[in-house]
Amino acid sequence: MTKSGDLVGDLYDAARGETDWASVLSAVSDSCGMENTALVHVDLALGYSDVIAPRADPGVIGAYNADWWQCDPTVAGTAGAPVGLHTTLRDTGRARFLASPFYNDFWRHSGLGAERIAVNLVRTDHTFVSCVLQASPYRDEIEQAAHDRFAALTPHLIRAVTIQRSLQRLMLANALLGRSGGQADGAVFVVNADCVLLSAGEGAAGFLGGKFLGGKFLGAGQAIRLKSGRLELVDGQADRRFQQAVASVTRSRIAGAPISARDRDGGFAAIVEVLPDTPALASFHGTGTRPAAIVIVRRQGLKQDIDYRAERPAALPALAKTVGERVGDANRSGGRRGVLDAIKADIREHAAEPTLTLAWLAERNGVSARRIRDLFYAENTNFTEYLMTIRLERAREMLVDPEFRAVNVAMIAAQSGFGDLSWFHHVFRRRYGVTPVQMRAKGGKAD
Repeated sequence: MTKSGDLVGDLYDAARGETDWASVLSAVSDSCGMENTALVHVDLALGYSDVIAPRADPGVIGAYNADWWQCDPTVAGTAGAPVGLHTTLRDTGRARFLASPFYNDFWRHSGLGAERIAVNLVRTDHTFVSCVLQASPYRDEIEQAAHDRFAALTPHLIRAVTIQRSLQRLMLANALLGRSGGQADGAVFVVNADCVLLSAGEGAAGFLGGKFLGGKFLGAGQAIRLKSGRLELVDGQADRRFQQAVASVTRSRIAGAPISARDRDGGFAAIVEVLPDTPALASFHGTGTRPAAIVIVRRQGLKQDIDYRAERPAALPALAKTVGERVGDANRSGGRRGVLDAIKADIREHAAEPTLTLAWLAERNGVSARRIRDLFYAENTNFTEYLMTIRLERAREMLVDPEFRAVNVAMIAAQSGFGDLSWFHHVFRRRYGVTPVQMRAKGGKAD
């Protein structure tokens, strides 16, 4: 049941995220006397399919989204149809469909019939959103009454989906602008816990570094790419951190440090942030399955003016240049202070990573480990002490922040870069004179 008895009103409620599409599509099926109604979103440039089909086998829909949509003979015909025009198997080629491997190896075992009515609700040069009425395998035909009722609903379906996509674009654009100091030279992607792409903001396909030509997406991103529907970073080490960040934000809802993504030539090409999804965005995600994370990708060198407290506890300074660029600038100007500042900024950016070492830092910054030690020694401290201070301050801010009240101490320790919980308790108490639990209870007032 939908929220109201008015099916047209329910369509607009679904567009605004006030009810779920699954229940509304079921009501459309009942109204038209059909077995199932599917809302299909295909992006040929990004190479993914997103289908809501409430009365279909979830396994079938999952397999369709993963691979089989690319074999569906009706996709090409639907993609080329004007918005609002109803098409059936007669228009897209019934004989070809029934003889295809897609039908014989996959669809005939789906629990749904072959006959369908499809209508494009949105269509661009590489994207279409269509609504498809599907028949039962036991009565694989479409009556005129279904055509008539569907025709009456079609203008409202078009408006509803257009409204939904406009709102989603606005939310994704705001997410990007909010993380890039008002500059939109980047892209926003929404992924699930396995990094499978669920949706993307405007311009995401172009940001991946290719171009859409002749019905195919050519080329690949320099730092980020799609592979078998999964979003991944080209640099293997950075991709492992990316996958860990998505897994972490899925569990804890806490964002970690930005990831510097290298391109195929080893140069820094993009900054990738993994943020928790929002309830508002989840309500607009097509399948109704809550997404795991929002991934914001910005070209390296884009000026950032980011308040990290909004997404994670430590207010870390933004990096206007790559670490190597800043260290190089400081070296050329002979500024010891500038080199140390650049290295400290890099430590703060990656403090949450337990594998951060002096050797890694030296290689990344193009200076020797000995020089880094000397720079810290000149300030009467050392690399280990500085890193420990950053991690402890991050943990302390999370413990006293009401936003993280429901996050347990072990998760806070992990998010702060401590791989060993007992060691975290030891160094925390030594630094602040209280345990992490006591610090939380005191609201930040250490003894």
